[in-house]
This record gives sequence, structure tokens and C-alpha cells, in this order.
Amino acid sequence: MKNLAAIFLFLAFQVNAQEYTVLQIKGEITRVSTGKLLKQGDKISDDEKISFKTNNAMAAVLSTTKGRYIIKPKQEELEKSNDLVYVLKSTVTPVRGGMSTRAAGIQNALDLKMYFSEKPYVWVGEEIRLEVSGVAFPMNENNFFFISYVYNDQVINKMLGHDNEDLILKKKTLFEVDGEPIDPTQVSNYKLYYYKVDSEESTLITQIEFVLIDTETLESLYSQLQNDGEDTFYHIADLYSDLYGKCDPLQIRYNLMK
Repeated sequence: MKNLAAIFLFLAFQVNAQEYTVLQIKGEITRVSTGKLLKQGDKISDDEKISFKTNNAMAAVLSTTKGRYIIKPKQEELEKSNDLVYVLKSTVTPVRGGMSTRAAGIQNALDLKMYFSEKPYVWVGEEIRLEVSGVAFPMNENNFFFISYVYNDQVINKMLGHDNEDLILKKKTLFEVDGEPIDPTQVSNYKLYYYKVDSEESTLITQIEFVLIDTETLESLYSQLQNDGEDTFYHIADLYSDLYGKCDPLQIRYNLMK
């Protein structure tokens, strides 16, 4: 009878244990039972022990019954030690809905500055396409935006494209020097300027801190969430906003649908 009771208790525990699928990881998180790093696509139960190995490490996870969550340690505990072990369920917090940025169109320099500079901007996919007022910022061969950055201790200036009143940033052309692709992780100190050829006047709009998410990573996440329909783009943006910074669901939609 004791053995039978133990079996029932074990089964009850298994039924009540919550399982999550790992959607996205920032930094390094270790599964204590195996010593291996947590990776995208892993299944992990809420009673499993984990350890956050890098500063600001966290992960987005999905429960089929409870929805989307972020796992991260409490900051006050992490400050005491980098080697603390946590039971996963003690680190789970809901994704903050509605935190993502949405651009309704850029009307002036302040709009453009606010769009990029409030906190790290999460550039998801290959392109950023923004509608910018042609009254405030006409874009043609004599008036255009450019980004400057530092690479190998050199300042690189890259003219940005446009399509009528749409400002276009492309990773392929931005991260290319002398016709050769460069490693974006070696780039720093991004600055966005507007240039007038006739007066040779450069106006600094804002500094930018980019967090770069490639198209393959975006598509992998989308494939796990697309049963949410049109809301999927906003759910992805909320996840990235919680993990990294500021994310625009309309840019996610554009990159996935184009």
C-alpha cells in the first residue's frame, strides 16, 4: 500500500508540474541537472533547477496552458552571487503586454529621436522601414539621412535609402565596408544624421544602441507563436521588449510578411 501511495503521489506531482518551451534566450542559463546550457526549443519543467551564468541572463518561455513568461532572477539576489541556483518556478514572471513601441509615422526630429533613443532598439529581421514626414525631412539626392559608426577604430558613414517618404535601413548595406561584409558585433557608437548637400549641413538626430536579431531567429520564434494570428507580431515584440529593449511590432510584421 505504501508503494501504491507513493506511485499516486508521484503521478500527481507529474500532472501538476508545469512544462515550458524555451522560445528565446539572452545570455547563458545552465540546467543544473545536466550542466548544459539551456537552448531554444528545450522543454523544461517548473521544478527544475537552473543557474544564470551571465549578467542580465534571462529567457522567454511558453506554457501551452498559461501563456508566455520571462524567467529571470531577482536582481537583489543576483547581486549577492553569480552562482546561485534557482528552482525555475521561482524565476517566472508574466510578459508585460503592450510594452512594445509602435510608430504611427515620424512627424519631426523629436519623434525620430524618441523612436530610436529611449533605450536599446531591437532591430528584428533585415530591414527597418519608417514613414517620415517629407515636410520635416525631404529625402532625395540633395537631402538624406546617414548613419555613422565606429569600426576598427575608424568612423564609417553610411547613406540610408528611401522610398518616397519611407526611410529604409538595411543590415546588408549598413554592415558592409569597401564591398565586404563586417561583423556587427564589432561596431559601436551609432549616430543618426540628416544631411543637406546644398549647405553641406549635417544635423545629429540621435545616438542609437542597436540589439540585432537575425531573420532566422525571428522566423523560428514566429513559427512557435503564429497560431496567435495577427496578434503574433505584438506578442513577439513584447517578448523582445522584455528581453532586450524597445521593439516595434510593425517592423516585425514587415520583415515576416515581405
